Amino acid sequence: MSILPFHAYFPELAEDECRHVFLEGEPGPHQSQLPAGGYALMEYYCTDRKCDCRRVILAVIDHRTGKKQASISFGFDRDDPLRGPFLDPMNYQCSYADELLELVRDVVLRDPQYVARLERHYSMVKQAAGAKAGVAAVSLSPQQVQERIAQRKAMRRLLEKKQSSRKRPR
Repeated sequence: MSILPFHAYFPELAEDECRHVFLEGEPGPHQSQLPAGGYALMEYYCTDRKCDCRRVILAVIDHRTGKKQASISFGFDRDDPLRGPFLDPMNYQCSYADELLELVRDVVLRDPQYVARLERHYSMVKQAAGAKAGVAAVSLSPQQVQERIAQRKAMRRLLEKKQSSRKRPR
C-alpha cells in the first residue's frame, strides 16, 4: 500500500484548501499541553488501485518547526468500526498528540463541509492514481479479502493495546 500526500497530485489545490488551526497564547479548553501557534493538517491518501479503504491520514504539522506532531486516521464510512478518528499507531506521535486528536475531533472534523472536502480529495487521488473510487473493493480476490480482514484485525489489536496502555496508571 502506498500513501502519498494530496499535494503530490494537486499542489495548488492542496495549498488553497489546507486546513489550519490556530491556538491563542492563553490557556483554553484544548491547550493544557498544546503550544500556542498554528498547525496545518496535511492530507495523505492511499493510492493502491486495489484498495478502497475510504480514509485519510491527517498529519498535524507545527507551523513553528515544520515538524509532524501527530498522525490522525479518519475513515469516511460511518459503519466502519475503525472509522476513528484515532492516532495512527504506525506513525510518530508527539507527547501532546492526544490533545491534538481531541482538537481535530472536536473542532475540525465537526465541520461537514470539511469532511465532504476530504472525501472529494480521496476520490480525486484515487482517480489520479488510476483507480476508480468505490469499485476497487468489489474486484478483490478472496485471498485479498482475507488479507484485508487480517490487516484490519491487526490494526484493531494495535489500537486496543495502545488504548489499554494509556489507561494503566504510571
